[in-house]
Parts: sequence; C-alpha cells; structure tokens
Amino acid sequence: YLYLTPSAVPSEEMRDWLANKTDYDYCCLLGMDVAVAYRRNAWLTQIVAGKVIGRFEETFTDSEGAVRHFIRLYNPVLDGAGDVTYVISYGIDVTELKRLEEQMSQAQKMEAVGRLAGGIAHDFNNLLTAVIGTTELLLPETDALPNIRAGLREIKRAADRAASLTRQLLAFSRRQVVQPVVLN
Repeated sequence: YLYLTPSAVPSEEMRDWLANKTDYDYCCLLGMDVAVAYRRNAWLTQIVAGKVIGRFEETFTDSEGAVRHFIRLYNPVLDGAGDVTYVISYGIDVTELKRLEEQMSQAQKMEAVGRLAGGIAHDFNNLLTAVIGTTELLLPETDALPNIRAGLREIKRAADRAASLTRQLLAFSRRQVVQPVVLN
C-alpha cells in the first residue's frame, strides 16, 4: 500500500503501519484468511498485465468472524511510455446491499408461493362448492335411507373442513380479507 484513505482504514496508526505493506501483511495482522491476499494479488497481476480497469467481487470472513461482501475496483495508472506505475484500488463494502437483496429474493419467493396457494385454493374452492351443493341437495331426499344420509353428512362435514382450509390458504395468499375472531 502506498496510501490508504481514512474512510478505508480509520486508524492513523494502522494506516502508517500498512504503508509499503501488502494485502498479505494486512490479512496476517488481522488474522484473516491469507487466501484473500492471494486472490487480490492475482487480480492485481491481471490488471497490470492487461493495463485495464478491473472490477471484482469478493466474499470473505473478517477478523471478527462476520461474512463481508466487497466490490474491488482496480485502476492502473500508466506513465508516458504506457507502463503501469501503480494501481489505485477501491474497496466498496456491499454487505448490507447483499443482505437486502437476499431479503428481497425471499420476499419474492414468498409472494410466488402465496400466488400459487391462492390459485390452487380458488380452484379447489370451486370443486368444494359443487360437492357441498350436491350433498345439500341430496340430504332431504335420503330421509328414508339412514346409511346414505349418514354418508352424505360425513361428506358434507369433510367438504366444510376442506372449505375452511381453503379460506386459510386464500388468506395466506392475501386474496381474502382475514376476519379476526375473538378467542378465549
């Protein structure tokens, strides 16, 4: 490192110590995985060889055990002969952005599940309407047939329970207003 900004390394003592040091020294000092330093060195080698600006994403565990996500930008500075004299490196911490992206992805998945549940519940509710309606029409006709009447009542009870589950699925999918009920 030739120069580190206070925003990158707040401690002046640490900035002074890092002068003329490498990523390897930095990783060793903080107890970080030295694979981070080797990866960054490979990026620098690539930038110097190609004389082009590079952008790399990295994930690593910091010295406190937290997973961090960074975007590293490397900008080679060329002299009059076109040779790289030094490379300006920027590190942008995007850990919070990654966390928000994961939350958004999870929310989108839950929305898709809700839509699927709502669609299935709606179709299933149509089938249950036919079953419940048919049993209600047949029940008065079976007064003289107690076995059939008992079977129809059981079919209706099962269909009513299924309709209750369907309402819960519709509520989950936000396609139906939930009606609060006072419970003891």
